[in-house]
Amino acid sequence: MAEHGGAPVASRGAASKAGAGDTLSSTVDRAGDGADSPAAPMSKADRGNLERLARKRAKVARAMIGERVKVLRADVEDQLSAEYRFDDAVWADIARQASDAVQQADARIAEACRQVGVPENLRPGLTIGWRSRGENALASRRAELRKLAHARIDAAAESAKVSIESSLLEVETELIRDGLETAAAVAYVQAMPTRTSCCRRWRWPSSTSQGRTAVLTTPTTYTPGTADGCHRRRRPVSW
Repeated sequence: MAEHGGAPVASRGAASKAGAGDTLSSTVDRAGDGADSPAAPMSKADRGNLERLARKRAKVARAMIGERVKVLRADVEDQLSAEYRFDDAVWADIARQASDAVQQADARIAEACRQVGVPENLRPGLTIGWRSRGENALASRRAELRKLAHARIDAAAESAKVSIESSLLEVETELIRDGLETAAAVAYVQAMPTRTSCCRRWRWPSSTSQGRTAVLTTPTTYTPGTADGCHRRRRPVSW
């Protein structure tokens, strides 16, 4: 330390170190203040990129729904065209036991016919049968089952698409709301009707306790002895 005019004067090196210390301290203070400060709002470019990304994801999800529909329809056709063998390992033992029992019973019938004089070539017999298909053996029934399966698959696919569009709408709404600059615009977005309230407005008016949907999906059957011969047989319908 040097003296000048009776007053102590710090050396140039000491002053330099002091200045560096002050600068470092102020930098640390600013960094600490930044850690507690709120994050800056997204820029317009950020919102645009996020919106495009959300749309691409929704597009891929819709494509996956189309692929799933094809897989389910192929599975329906596989089930409708399936035929099952008599000697399949799943029921081979059961079928063999039934065949043996029928043969034994037919032998007893043949013995009874011989005792009463019925010729062997004219006697009745007992045989066992096997159906390789169920109700899908009829082409008309296969068409009905196929139509029903496709309707259910299409309904499930439409429901999944609505869910995707609903999620995309929520993402887009949040991104747009983040970019609004006036309180009036934010209030307007909050006052807009939601998807739930819109769907509630579209419901059919109900004329009965079960609603019009239950009436439309309830089959009309013929019942002898009633006044008009017909009545509606109720069945539960989920809506």
